[in-house]
Amino acid sequence: MARQVTLALTPASGSGLTYCERKAYSGFSWTCLFFSWLVPLFRGDYIAGVALAILWFIGFSLLLNILMAFFYNGFFLSQLKKTGWVRVDDNKF
Repeated sequence: MARQVTLALTPASGSGLTYCERKAYSGFSWTCLFFSWLVPLFRGDYIAGVALAILWFIGFSLLLNILMAFFYNGFFLSQLKKTGWVRVDDNKF
């Protein structure tokens, strides 16, 4: 079952931007199981979405859906952390 995780991005000083939050999920993804390569596209992960669409159309659809359901949320969270997002507790930043 997927758990909701809150991530925050703190912009560089002097950029004029303020604190920003994003909701993400960890664990098994029912959405990925049923909608496969569309999930990365809707989340803005275009490179993974196109790569998975190519694999899906080649013929790895059932296997790909099952593997994505177990691993995509974790992969997406690690990609967000690499780009500067950090996990936030509910009570503090």
